[in-house]
Amino acid sequence: MPALEIACELPKGTYVPKGEYIRLGQNPLVIENPAPSADEGQSTASMAIEAPDDLDGERKVTFKVDSAQRLLCRVNFLLRWHRSVTQWATVREMTLAQASPFVFLLAGTEEIWGGFDASPFPVSSFTDSTKDTARRLKEGFSSGIEPPVEELLLLDARQALFEGRFREAVLFCWSTIDSTFSRRFDVLVDQRLGDEWAESRRFVKGLDFGLRHKMAVGLRMLTGRSLYREPNEFWGDLSTSYDRRNAIIHRGETADENDARLAVRVAEKIVEIMHQLVPVI
Repeated sequence: MPALEIACELPKGTYVPKGEYIRLGQNPLVIENPAPSADEGQSTASMAIEAPDDLDGERKVTFKVDSAQRLLCRVNFLLRWHRSVTQWATVREMTLAQASPFVFLLAGTEEIWGGFDASPFPVSSFTDSTKDTARRLKEGFSSGIEPPVEELLLLDARQALFEGRFREAVLFCWSTIDSTFSRRFDVLVDQRLGDEWAESRRFVKGLDFGLRHKMAVGLRMLTGRSLYREPNEFWGDLSTSYDRRNAIIHRGETADENDARLAVRVAEKIVEIMHQLVPVI
């Protein structure tokens, strides 16, 4: 097996003292930097790995991606501690795109074995014409109504993901989900049970039987559609992201890029579904 070193640069302006950072059971994470200053040069992170001898084609690409993700996981763990120790609020975790390009060197030499460069996360762009933008801005401003909260929270979530603030991205997404679902659920109750006793409608809205229970049996009673029955294993993705959200809030755990991307997808889908639903008659 060839002995390799995989390396990437840390965010510009993030000075991390050089040396070996060791976590039990893992190869050391090595930090190099040109000068002991946050304003000069960029720190480089690297670690030693071994590659199978028979890698070629797609298997070599997969190996590089997996190795880059392993290095990035350790770098982000170090950056979270760096943020805590230094109290620098501007220190951020990185995505694969921000950490790219990753460079692979044959150990003990300057010979480049290859590299890996990830595509950036596709942050949505606003493509309306200037005229239409001006019209919508004037309409929104004159209405005196705040913009939809789910739109602003999802923008915050996407930006947090892009900047490497993965825990915040997950929490922004679940704030989006909680806000959108609760408001739309109450509207659906009023639409479905509008001719019933007002106290009974308030009772249904206030039922404390768990968010996912409302998303399943609650929605099915009101609209005939349950998020549990959505295709493409959506319920499994929703539950996985919900569990990660609880782990962050209740146990202080962290989140990685995959957690954040999953949370964004789940939030976008729930917002889309909740605005489509109509009550059964």
